[in-house]
Amino acid sequence: MAKYVSKSISIIMAKKRVVVLSGAVVIVSALVSACWFRGDAGQKNDTTPYSVFLEHTISNNWNVEKDVSGDNIPESYILTNGRLTVSQDSDILWQTPPEWWVDSFELADATRDGKIDIALSVWKSGSFGQSKPFWVTKDDDSVKNHFFVFGFKEKEIQPIWQSSNLAQPNCSFAFADINNDNLAELLVIEGEYTADFSCYGKYLAVWSWQEWGFYNDWRSNSGEYGGKKVQEYINEIENTYREGNGL
Repeated sequence: MAKYVSKSISIIMAKKRVVVLSGAVVIVSALVSACWFRGDAGQKNDTTPYSVFLEHTISNNWNVEKDVSGDNIPESYILTNGRLTVSQDSDILWQTPPEWWVDSFELADATRDGKIDIALSVWKSGSFGQSKPFWVTKDDDSVKNHFFVFGFKEKEIQPIWQSSNLAQPNCSFAFADINNDNLAELLVIEGEYTADFSCYGKYLAVWSWQEWGFYNDWRSNSGEYGGKKVQEYINEIENTYREGNGL
C-alpha cells in the first residue's frame, strides 16, 4: 500500500442484530457516538498521542511463510514490534507504515473470492486516512482499533477494505468455516477500550464478508474473555452459532 489511503468507512445498521461494516458509505449512526472511549477517570480521550499509546503496547512477533501472490514462491510475513514486513528472496515487498501498530494478522480468504488476503488488526490515530467523508471537517485524532484487508494486485500489495474506528476493538481474530459452506467466517473476541489501551474481551462474535463489507452474523452475551485468543473458543462459537441458526 504505497499511498496508505483509508478507503473504507464503517456502517452500523441495526436489523435483527446484524451490523454492516461497509467501505462505500457512512450512515451516521451509533458508531459516531461510540467512537470515543473513556479512561479510568471517565474523561473523553480524543487527543491521546500515538507516542503515549506506544508506551502501553505489547509486541506480538511471529513469522509466516506462504505464497499469497500466486507466483509459486512463498513470501515471508514477519511481524516485529507492531510492524508487518512482507519480503521475498530478501527483497522487501511491503511494510506497514510506522504510524500504525499491527498487533496481529491472518492470511486467509477474508473476502471470499478464492484469493488469500492479508487481514490486519491495526491501532492508529485518526478514524480516516487522507480521504474522509465530505461532512467530516475534523478527524478524530484518538488512537483506536481498525480492521484492514490487503491483497496482491498487479504484483503489488494494495488495500482492499479498511474500516474507520471500530466501536469495539478486536482483541483477537481468526478465520474459520463454522457452517460448512466452504467460506471462511471472521471470528472475533470484541472488547472495550481502556485507559491503558489493553483490549479486554467481552464478546464472541461471527462476521461474514458480503459483497463490500463484513456483516455481523452472531454475537454472544457479555462474558469474560480477557487475555484469551479466539482460537480457544472456535468449537464453542461453532456449536452455539449452528444451534442458533438451525444448522
